[in-house]
Amino acid sequence: MKTIIERKGIFAVLLSSALIPTAATSQASVYAWRGELAFAPLPAGDVRAAGWLKAKLELVRDGMGGNLDRLDPPQFAYPFVRRDFEANVGGKGYIDWCAEMSGEYWLGLVELAYALGDEALIKKAGDWVEGVLALQEPDGYMGAYRPNENRLEDYNAWSCHFAYRALLVAYSATGDKRILDALERGCLWFARNWAGDKKTGYVGATILSPACRVATLTGNREILSFCEDFAAYLEKNSQRGRPGSAYGSAPGGFDTFDLHAGGYHLAALGVRMAQPLALAAAGGRSNALERIEKALSLLDKVSGVQPTGAYPGDHEHLARASCLSESEYCATIFFEELFQWLLASSGKAQYADRIERLVYNAGEGARKKDERAMTYLSSPNSLRATLDSSRWGPDPCYGVYAPNVNAACCAANSIRLYPQMLAFAVLAGADGSLAISHYLPFIARRRTSDGTEMKIEAETTYPFDGLATFRIKCDRPWKGVVRLRRPGFADGMNVARNGKPVPAEVDANGWVNIAGVWNNDVLTVDFDFRPKLIKVKDRDFQEPWRAVTMGPLLFAQRVDERWTKCPQKKNCAILPPDWSWFGVECGKDPQRYAIVPDAEGRMAKVVHPMTSDPWSSPPVGVMVPVKRASAAYPDGYSRLRHTPWPAAAKVRADLGAKEEMVEFVPFGCTALRLSCFPEAAE
Repeated sequence: MKTIIERKGIFAVLLSSALIPTAATSQASVYAWRGELAFAPLPAGDVRAAGWLKAKLELVRDGMGGNLDRLDPPQFAYPFVRRDFEANVGGKGYIDWCAEMSGEYWLGLVELAYALGDEALIKKAGDWVEGVLALQEPDGYMGAYRPNENRLEDYNAWSCHFAYRALLVAYSATGDKRILDALERGCLWFARNWAGDKKTGYVGATILSPACRVATLTGNREILSFCEDFAAYLEKNSQRGRPGSAYGSAPGGFDTFDLHAGGYHLAALGVRMAQPLALAAAGGRSNALERIEKALSLLDKVSGVQPTGAYPGDHEHLARASCLSESEYCATIFFEELFQWLLASSGKAQYADRIERLVYNAGEGARKKDERAMTYLSSPNSLRATLDSSRWGPDPCYGVYAPNVNAACCAANSIRLYPQMLAFAVLAGADGSLAISHYLPFIARRRTSDGTEMKIEAETTYPFDGLATFRIKCDRPWKGVVRLRRPGFADGMNVARNGKPVPAEVDANGWVNIAGVWNNDVLTVDFDFRPKLIKVKDRDFQEPWRAVTMGPLLFAQRVDERWTKCPQKKNCAILPPDWSWFGVECGKDPQRYAIVPDAEGRMAKVVHPMTSDPWSSPPVGVMVPVKRASAAYPDGYSRLRHTPWPAAAKVRADLGAKEEMVEFVPFGCTALRLSCFPEAAE
């Protein structure tokens, strides 16, 4: 069977998930991408987690990932498989939030199931799929809204977009044509019932990403025309030249954005910016890549990127970078997706760099390490995560660690952080190449265009060090190109094939291309990751602050964390006794430090034993030269309700303070921490 079909301007990937048998099916998988794409991911289940990542995903499975539907059925389990429920909590009696969070949860669960290859989880995902298909109405409607509810509402399309993507993942893994047929009918329902101006300007436009994929898979022009009409609607009803409201049409048109701090819901912006790329991938409106890259450049300029890799979003709106600005977890997930779309569309390795910074810092740093709670909002400097600690959230409790604040969208989306990263670790190139974009431990299978069966086993403890080994086995010799990403934050890169050095020449897009005949080969990669001191933009201070990085990791001063169970808010589902909300406070005031001016060349990497849970027991640290600086924060600063602003003036080291070497740990290994520091003034 031909597995890659190439035509000018068209790229379709047809791959078989039977290479890794699952409990779901042994049928051929079909997963097509079209348009101006450089890369496409392999089908669900063809790349599976190994090593530390597998252990991590098993924690996710046993934590929120496999249990949110049990903890709060009306909000997570029921909306798409039964509509006879009362949304008394979370959704406050309405379907909108419950539909959204249910769609987010099941997309995460389906991705998790195939990332692990877990038979029980795959069955659970399959049961949900069967329930969704059984509930589809004769006119094609396949969603959570009941007949007496407004199906023209923005959140109907928003929630369906998640559910339809979950079904597409299941279809990718199984090739079950019933799923594709149901999706086609579901998308046609929107095409016919949301025709003309019966569209919305907020997040309803996200229905385009699954609809464009379905149009590609089925060849249905009516669905693609609907997507193109939606783009025209957004242009016609744009907010160009006017300040954008937080919950309304995005400031700008369809693929251009007029951005300013405070002007738009940050998470919605991330997911909206991906829709033009989805339409272009279906062979629709062109030049989307150029416009979205321009919009992203504008976003970087208007907002600035936090040292965690996240964008700041005070009050969930676009903000400007600050060591105290809070980032919503949903935005972390949606910008991860946007960078994946940009990676696939452009072929530029720099977007994989941005994914890793975001995942390993902002993403991991907001999760309880047993995966049974997370914080909706987090910031680079944080000394309190309690019921009243959030300075910028919709509710002060959104800083607490919990599985279910009343809008549990962030908890639902957190399940997807690693599975969707893993899905983009191995990519099929439009030119027939194989690209390794993330250095995760995995086992992957791929069938090439000439029918060669490939197996790639990746052994690595990256991002905690820079060494990775790839064992590539083919059932017959394959002549082709293997691409290895050269991370932009690496100071050097050594590559060897079967023990012999390979020139690590990097192309314009950031890849090392190794051509040849592959059969039973071993590739080893060793990156030179050195501790670095970076300048941190902060809206509150004229003098730049400093942060410590090494490779993709941000490092932080670890503080004494005191975890205590705390009561839930009344508008949330009551948890069983073995689940809880947690407040986290400092057991004692952290020592106040300023980084010495010449620290850059004197920081040193520290190596500890690697474990199966490296985010709980960090295998790497950085020794940083600092001086005590009491002027940086007021006395008793960790006991204040909010993490306080540091001193606005230049911070001088304490009189007579001697230089100390203090070990910083990866940001993702902490719940409370300081990661942005003043430079000790002379």
